[in-house]
Amino acid sequence: MTNNEIIINQAIAHGIYTKAEAQAIVAAKGCLPIHTFAEWKKAGYSVKRGEHAAITCDLWKYTERPGKAAKAARAEACLLYTSPSPRDRS
Repeated sequence: MTNNEIIINQAIAHGIYTKAEAQAIVAAKGCLPIHTFAEWKKAGYSVKRGEHAAITCDLWKYTERPGKAAKAARAEACLLYTSPSPRDRS
């Protein structure tokens, strides 16, 4: 599921838009006019002091850094040795 799909589903679930309204807006503009604080700022807008978010949800963020599972797998891979150990050779 993409971030836009998550936002659309949450907007419908919170009653901000109906399914038909959301589909019409997405067809016309490509996405709903619901953005994060950083996205509004990047677009040149500001959020009024004291204003609260309309929706709180988890969005995906792409990163090049490995996650906890990848780090654990890498750490475990470092502990695998073949027999005999290189330290045993003299």
